[in-house]
Amino acid sequence: MIPGSLDVVVRAVPAEEPGIAPESASAADTPRSCPSAPPMSLTPPSPPAVTVLDPVALGRLRELDPTGQAGVVRRVLSTFDGSLSQILQNLELARGSDNVDEIRRLAHTLKSSSASVGALALSSACARVESLVRDQTLQPLPDALAALMLEGQAALLAVRRQLAS
Repeated sequence: MIPGSLDVVVRAVPAEEPGIAPESASAADTPRSCPSAPPMSLTPPSPPAVTVLDPVALGRLRELDPTGQAGVVRRVLSTFDGSLSQILQNLELARGSDNVDEIRRLAHTLKSSSASVGALALSSACARVESLVRDQTLQPLPDALAALMLEGQAALLAVRRQLAS
């Protein structure tokens, strides 16, 4: 990868298996308790290729170490990589145990750190989850949490590509 270039990730959704009909009811039609896992028929974002890490945010990080000698961007991204991996695992555990307070705490923790490295869609997904729990609007939480997890995985991939370049 060329330094300073944009990191682009294409998100793919697995194709339907032959001979298996898709569910006739949409996810919104099916009542679910919170925070059970949503159906795996999530659709990809539009457009299919998106910039995961905001180049302006990455530029602000680079301004902290213009020559790159201190390795600030690499250290920040490396720290974020480890933190994000752990938070995503903890979110899965909290979701599995219906611990909405822990889900809110983890989303809050991840919200600002993801914004600082330019994972703005992830930060936005965190804010949505945090708001839903805070407002006790739990019906849409499973879908919001699934979106957060997808954005988290996309951010992990983008960060790791930046670190590899």
